[in-house]
Amino acid sequence: MANKHLNKGRLFLTLALIVGTIVGADAVRRDYSIQTDSGITVDGDFRNPASPVQDNNNTALGNTTQPPSQTGANLSYIGYSEFSIPSAQLSSGMLALIDETHPADTTANSNFVALADEKNEFYTLRSDDLLITSSAAEALNAMMADYNSATGLSDFIVYSTTQAYTGEDSVCGNYFPESITGNTVDLAVQGVNRVLEYDGMDEEAWIIENCANYGFVVRYPQGKEASHSKNACVWHLRYVGKVHSAIMAQNNLCLEEYLNWIKSYTFDSAPLITQSDGVTYEVYYAASMGDTTAVRIPVSGNYSISGNNSDGYIITAVK
Repeated sequence: MANKHLNKGRLFLTLALIVGTIVGADAVRRDYSIQTDSGITVDGDFRNPASPVQDNNNTALGNTTQPPSQTGANLSYIGYSEFSIPSAQLSSGMLALIDETHPADTTANSNFVALADEKNEFYTLRSDDLLITSSAAEALNAMMADYNSATGLSDFIVYSTTQAYTGEDSVCGNYFPESITGNTVDLAVQGVNRVLEYDGMDEEAWIIENCANYGFVVRYPQGKEASHSKNACVWHLRYVGKVHSAIMAQNNLCLEEYLNWIKSYTFDSAPLITQSDGVTYEVYYAASMGDTTAVRIPVSGNYSISGNNSDGYIITAVK
């Protein structure tokens, strides 16, 4: 029988291809693991989809499913998972419209803190029992510190948050249903021997001009009465987060106008692309589909969801 000749060159080439294939497959596996397990938290409002997503009131919104097939028509879904939101969460979130005809979800487990324990030295409180969400408290502290740096003043009083004092001598005499969320602040000014209503004038106008930089908006601004159906009220601020407050300020929109305007930006058409603090975000609307609504959210986990308390949800995601 003839001896077979062993081709060492082919053997080495075959072994090299096998090793390369194994290394390449392991790199792909590691890369996918890194992408799906990152779960970075941004500004405290974004959650990892590996756990139930929560809104600003600490209420679970649902569970993610596996990413869709990434072939053919589903190429646009690469990097996104499907998330099911129960209809009970339509009234939850920082952007929920809450008024006499759109009641708040009173069953939500709100993540409130005592403002007296959180505040800095650049403003005072009418009462030590004021409650607020931790996100709004942090933003308020930053805003008041910068107000002091810009004006040299520390004359603001947080008059009310979740509850309003509406007695005869009140300088913030209105109570707004949205205050139950803990995302509102009613401001007054310390005058000489008395408390004054905040009218947005003089050096104190700095707050109106700059509050959007900290995530706040004047909830019932002048010139928008036809949209919000209230008398203008510059002393009542609403925390909506820096991404949304910036968009509203840039487009001169009150909350009612913004919630209608954002409906034209959907995941399947064209999300709104915006930047905040050097980070790029996409914002898009998903109409409510009944008992549960399926929305697309990034696999990375960098997103938040808010109901509008009417007909749909607003998703904010790091792009």
